[in-house]
Amino acid sequence: MAKHTPGPWREFRDNESHDILAHDGSHVARIEPVNGLDPLAEQDANACLIAAAPNMLAALRHAADALTPSRNLEEAMALAFVIAAITEATGG
Repeated sequence: MAKHTPGPWREFRDNESHDILAHDGSHVARIEPVNGLDPLAEQDANACLIAAAPNMLAALRHAADALTPSRNLEEAMALAFVIAAITEATGG
């Protein structure tokens, strides 16, 4: 699987939709309008979440490096969730 476009990413509003742009200005994604109770607010929230993805992945990788396998159930579950999220985000 190919690597994702390097972050940071930022949102850029374009009329009724949002574009997600990479640090060099290249296009990463477009957030289309949604059908909800407050479509513009939901669109804004989706754009913020997607734009934060590279930073969240970096934070998860840091957490995975900082956490060590433990006999403590809560810490073991936290590490498992972190590893699962990294695997999902990286496609493998």
